[in-house]
Amino acid sequence: MVLLGISPEAAAASNALRIESRVYEAEGEPSGLARRAVVCIGQIVKPGLITAPTIVATDIAGGTVVANSSFHFDDLHFFSTPYTVRSTMTFEAKSGRFRIVHTDTAVLDESALDLGWAPAYQNVKLYGAIEGRLQSLSGQVAACVKAVPADW
Repeated sequence: MVLLGISPEAAAASNALRIESRVYEAEGEPSGLARRAVVCIGQIVKPGLITAPTIVATDIAGGTVVANSSFHFDDLHFFSTPYTVRSTMTFEAKSGRFRIVHTDTAVLDESALDLGWAPAYQNVKLYGAIEGRLQSLSGQVAACVKAVPADW
């Protein structure tokens, strides 16, 4: 969901920082899907800070994994300023299906570090690109969770 041109208060009230993947189908119970998600998230997702953990909480039996995620926008040439984006990524599984939700998405303008982290909805020019990158990250994790491990 993208909400642009609204006040920060309205965005916060409507949970504008919640970016959900589609619901993926995969064989397995919540605990099995969550176990695979822990490995996939550990392989794919970067926490943003060297000392920060990637996986911050798990409820394997309940099918939930919570992680820190982060990426840089310095590789996108149409932005003149490098940015770092972070979010809380939550993997939620039910029997035979799962989704990935990003919340608390924030942006750091690396050319003005003294400004600190700002909610992503405050940076209108980046919000669509941020949502696209988070959906891509969710897709990478989903493909990994759905993949059948090779028997080597």
